[in-house]
Amino acid sequence: MKTKKKLLLAAAAAAVVVICGVILFFVLRGSGSLPVYLFFIDESGHQLEADESSVKFQSPEEIPAAVIEQLKSGSNNLRLKSPVADGAKVNSVSFDGGDSIIVDFSEEFLTGNAELDVMNTYAVIKSICSAAPYFTSARVKVTAASEPVHTGDCTEIGYVSGSDIKTSPSYDMTEAVQCVLYYRDKTTGALRGEQRNIALIQGENMETTLVKSLIEGPVSEELSRVFDKSTKLISAQTVDGICYVNFRHAPSGENAEAAVRSLVGTLMQLESIEGVRLLAGGKTVASIGSLDTSRILTE
Repeated sequence: MKTKKKLLLAAAAAAVVVICGVILFFVLRGSGSLPVYLFFIDESGHQLEADESSVKFQSPEEIPAAVIEQLKSGSNNLRLKSPVADGAKVNSVSFDGGDSIIVDFSEEFLTGNAELDVMNTYAVIKSICSAAPYFTSARVKVTAASEPVHTGDCTEIGYVSGSDIKTSPSYDMTEAVQCVLYYRDKTTGALRGEQRNIALIQGENMETTLVKSLIEGPVSEELSRVFDKSTKLISAQTVDGICYVNFRHAPSGENAEAAVRSLVGTLMQLESIEGVRLLAGGKTVASIGSLDTSRILTE
C-alpha cells in the first residue's frame, strides 16, 4: 500500500513538473534578444543609415515598441539623428490583422517639416521591418495623434513595407551595380542609354545614386548631359512602387523635357518602381514643357 502511495506521489510530482515546464515554455516562447538594424537620419537630413543593434522582448508583439525605444535612445554614431524626437511618445502599437501594424505617436512626432516627417516615418518602418523573422513581411502605418503622416504634396502615407523603402543592399559596405543611364545623343538628339557600373554608397538608396549619376553627366563623349550641373537633389524614395524624386528646383531650360524623360527611363529599369512622381521643394510640378508632370510618370 505504501509503495502504491509512493508511486502515486511520484507520478503527481512528475505531472506537476511537466505542467510547470509547459507553462514556462508558453510564457517564455518567443522571448529573448533579437538583432535588428535601426535606421537613423544622416547629417544631410536626406538619407537613412543603418546601425546594428538588438532589442529584448518577452513576446513578438512587444518588438515594435522595443525597436522604437531603441530608436529614441539614438545611435552611437553622433552624426546620425534619431527619427523619434525626445518629446514624442508612443500612444499605441496595434496589429490590424495579418501582418499589418499601426504605430501611433503623439503629435510631437511631427516636426513641421514635411520632408523630415517622411524620412522619420520611413526610418521607423524600416527599423521595425528589420526584425527578422517576425516582421520582415509586415506592412506598417505610422500616425501622429491618430492622424496620417503626409508627404510634401499632401499625399497620405499609408501602409508601407520595409522592402518598399530601398536602401543599399548591404548596410555595411559599398557595392557596384550595373545599370543604364539615359543621356542625349550629340548626333541624333535622342535619348540613348549608357551602360555604367555605379557604386552604391553606404546608407544611400539606389534611386538616389542613379539620379545623382544622371546629374553628374555621361562618360561617353558621344553623349551630352540632360540635367544642368547646378541641379540639386533633395531626396529620392520609393513607396508603394512610386518613386518620389524631390529636386530643389524643377528642371528648366531647353533640356528640361529630355531631363524628365531621362529620369523616368533610368528609374523605371528598377523592378521595384512602377512610376515616378516629380517634386520640386516638396511640391508637385504641374508641367514641364509639353509634359504633364502633375501625374505619375511611367515613360
